[in-house]
Amino acid sequence: MERNAIIAGMIILAIVLIGSIGAIVIVSCGGSDDEKEDAPQEENGDYDTTNGDDYDNDTSNGDAGDIDETLRTEETAMHIRAHGNTNANLQNQGLATYDSDEQLHYYALGAAVYRFDPASNSTTQVFEVENQGVITHLNFYDNILYFLTTEDGYLMQYDIEEDDISIISEAYHTWLMKGNNRFFVYYYREMFELYAFGYINVSNNNYASNPINNASYPNSVGTRVFYQGANSVLIRLASDNQFMGQTTVVNLADYDVIALDAMIMLEITDQTTFYFAFIGQTEHTKHVYTYHTDDRLETLYGDDSDALRNLNYDGENLYFFDGEYLMQIDLTTQELETVAEVGEGATDLQLINHWIYYRLENDLWRIDPATQTRERINP
Repeated sequence: MERNAIIAGMIILAIVLIGSIGAIVIVSCGGSDDEKEDAPQEENGDYDTTNGDDYDNDTSNGDAGDIDETLRTEETAMHIRAHGNTNANLQNQGLATYDSDEQLHYYALGAAVYRFDPASNSTTQVFEVENQGVITHLNFYDNILYFLTTEDGYLMQYDIEEDDISIISEAYHTWLMKGNNRFFVYYYREMFELYAFGYINVSNNNYASNPINNASYPNSVGTRVFYQGANSVLIRLASDNQFMGQTTVVNLADYDVIALDAMIMLEITDQTTFYFAFIGQTEHTKHVYTYHTDDRLETLYGDDSDALRNLNYDGENLYFFDGEYLMQIDLTTQELETVAEVGEGATDLQLINHWIYYRLENDLWRIDPATQTRERINP
């Protein structure tokens, strides 16, 4: 994949307008009978991802002769075994998740959720929530989509079979991840006037929690949560036994790191051996690092600017933004590649198998793994 110049200018077409007060209004568009191949916008919610003369979506980064159409539907082990979503997607707002049973993508755009079938190239709006801000932290499990809303921070669910939306908790949540038979959350506990890690029993929605204020970059692995400690560069570990047992994995200040911009867990080989990646800031610059608990810190990539942001992981490669470019590092060979020129300000990097999603201002974009073509997927 090579770095190519993008010829077309950008026109931002969609702005998400959020109502700040009022009742929750649910607009459901569920049901697979409305699905068809992408076509020009119609009343049923299906839409074409092209935009005619107003925008040039043909921003291919590869040659036509290199097309491998199997990449569109090929699954990766990471997304097959993910309980609800991946740590890396959820670190970046969790705007996309995967239904491995039906091999479908679900993604959030503003206050609506859409379903994309890569086999048929068809997209359908599933539901929309009004007066609740935008939808984040999608988790798919047992034919139910769980998600958060930004206006009030509600934890909500959409039952796909019943075509029904309900509120699980009206507490203000900032993070959600499906674990083994439970959900891990980070939410505001009014009793303590602090944020707390908690877990919710799926069968009865009961909470158990412990106040841990100002935690950042939470990662759930098995029965434990890893996170950056408050006002520090400590990587901490809390067990799900009401999160009472908390220990420090490493103090990154020992390696001259003064701030973190991202952190994702890559592998746990036993109870005390951990491997994670992070974007760290030193006194003069930012770097992409990996750290292994055998006291091995590796610098994979450095930059003289503040442009490094977001991390994602597909089981073999790290992805991140550097300025206007999407970059990829093979963790085995440490080979660096430029995936695409995506524009300054690209953020919320998501991976579903070989597909790449990201947000640029108010637009959501997707990179086709077969053609390396970027397309804006706003309705």
